Order: sequence, then structure tokens, then C-alpha cells
Amino acid sequence: MKILVIAANFPSTSKPHNGIFVKNLLLEFVRLGHEVVVVSPQKIIGESLPKEVIENGYKVYRPKFMSFGNKDIVGLKTRLLSNLSFKLAVYFFVLRKQLYFDAIYSHFLFPSGATAVKLSKRSGRPAFCSLGESTFEAYEEVYSRKRIRKLLDSFSVVFPNSLDKTEFLARTYGEGLKMRYVPNGVNTDVFFAASQTDARKKLGLSQTAKIVLFVGGFIDRKGPLRVLAACERLHDVPDMVFIGEGPQRLEHPNIVFCGKAEQKELQLYLNAADVFVTPSRREGMPNALLEAMACSCRIVASDIPVHRELLEGYSPGILCDGEDPKSLSGAIQQMLACCHPSTPGEFKYSLKERAQAVLRGIETVL
Repeated sequence: MKILVIAANFPSTSKPHNGIFVKNLLLEFVRLGHEVVVVSPQKIIGESLPKEVIENGYKVYRPKFMSFGNKDIVGLKTRLLSNLSFKLAVYFFVLRKQLYFDAIYSHFLFPSGATAVKLSKRSGRPAFCSLGESTFEAYEEVYSRKRIRKLLDSFSVVFPNSLDKTEFLARTYGEGLKMRYVPNGVNTDVFFAASQTDARKKLGLSQTAKIVLFVGGFIDRKGPLRVLAACERLHDVPDMVFIGEGPQRLEHPNIVFCGKAEQKELQLYLNAADVFVTPSRREGMPNALLEAMACSCRIVASDIPVHRELLEGYSPGILCDGEDPKSLSGAIQQMLACCHPSTPGEFKYSLKERAQAVLRGIETVL
């Protein structure tokens, strides 16, 4: 099967973490014997990327489009213009290249999903979309619910990646959507439990210190500053590792690492840490949490629906009020004080199984 993938975010040499979850899934598609072509437009104003690259068994095209940002100018939402420019750039590029494909796969509803639907109508090939958005609020600032429902109906199948998202879609946009719940997955060849002693030795970290780990964007929704504040409340402030990037500044003498990390390095940090903390306000299906579970980490997570779904039956994980410093610090202290070995049970979220489930959903339509 030849799959055309529309991706608004996709890794490049300068931004290897950008949309890495999409790339990892496509690698599984290729390993399972399918042909993949990616169209991931780049902004006209900004870094210039190669227009065509062959890597990892698939081809990536990067036509250019004009981004108008996300502003409201006299009632005009500039995001509409950006999405339209993205859609037209992909549409005419595919026509000009005369790309052949059996199915169109996209990730996130706008602009990738809407573009996939436009190509589907032109080519007669079915369109599919994985929905991992943490919220649809930004969409509803620009599009009506009726418009969103119409777009959702245009896909042969949509793949919400959490039970909470599946229920939300039916509740908000109406019953009868062609949905198939497929949770996110982790490459267990990369993320797995290993010796804490060895991991700390490789990273140059103390063998005796307590270490708290956060992974995610340095933004308010994800909550790295809430993790820092909770750790500062503890009688013995632990060492802290913050992996990610973003506008929030994280400063404290006990921060031993702060910045981006490649996946193999991240696996070491997950095994080196005493507790992984995620106080996020909302999530679609958090890959960072799945990666922590694959490494058998002790976990403190905010009490939101998707965290409850993932941590059900996961014994070294607890939920707390991620907005309350006292609740968060108490949960961290409880996990730091735990001296029993982790017994998380069987890990259920492999990337290979996700890829197979998505492909089965596509193949039932072809």
C-alpha cells in the first residue's frame, strides 16, 4: 500500500524533535512493508529546508506556503489564511508532481486533516486522520461546530487516540462519526526499563541524590514551573531535570539538566530519575507519559481523564491536583520516599501495535 502523509510538523536536521511522534509511526509503516511519501510544507519566511529528501525508506517533500500567524485583524482570523495557504500549497504540489497513492493519512484536523480531505475529493482516494489534539478550542475560535462536523464526516475513518477524546467527539459534534480508537504507542526498542545506576553513570549524575524529572514543553499548560514550585516546598529539595523547550524560564541551584534531549538520552534520564512528574492541565494522549511508563518510572500525574485512563492498574503511578502546590509536592514526596521496587505490570502501548491498528483501519476501507 502506498500512503501519502500530510504533516504540518515533521522532523528536520535542524529541528529533530518537531513532530517526532509522526515520524516514529511512519517508520513502523515502512517496517511493515508499506510505501510512504510525506508532504510537510515549510514557511516561506524562515529556515530554508531541502525541498526533497529521501530518508529511512520514505521520501519527504517540503513545498512552501505563507504563514500569517494567529491574529484577529478587524474580525479576520489570520489562522484561516495560514490554513488556506497550507492547503493550496500541498494540493497543487501533489497535482504538479502527479503523486500516486492508495490512501491519505494526516495527523491533527487543521491544517493537515482539511488538506487530506481536499486531496481525497480530487483523487477519489480515502482520507484518514489521527486526532491527538489536547483541545479543539483553537479550532472553534475559527470554525463553527457545524463546519468541524462536516470535515470529520469527510474522512473514511478518524483515529482518536484516547477514550476521553473519543467520548468528547461524540458528545460535542454528534453521534455517528466514523471513529476507531487507537491509542498512541512507544517504540519499546528505545524506551525500556534499565539500571538506574548505569543510567546515572552514563549521564554523570549523582548516585545518591533524589532526582525528579519533567518532560514536555516549557509552557503553562504543561506545568514545569509548578513542578519546580512543588519541589521547592520539600524539606530536602531534590535534584531536578527538565527536558524540553519553551518560553518559561526554569532556574534553581538543584536543576542538574535543562534542555532538549535525543530519544536515547531521554531513555537514560527516565531510568535515572526517582520520579517522573507531569502536572499538565490537558492532554490528547501524552507520549512523554507513555515513555515513562515503558521505562517503569514512578509517576506523579495531574488528575485529568487521559492520565486516569493510562495509569489505571499502573501501581507505581499516582494522581494528584496538578494545580495545587501542596497536593503536587505531597505526591512527589510520597513517591520519593517509596522504597519498594516498581511493579508496573505489562506495558500495553507499543508503537508497532498502534501502527498495525491504524493500517487495519485503512485497509478495511480500501
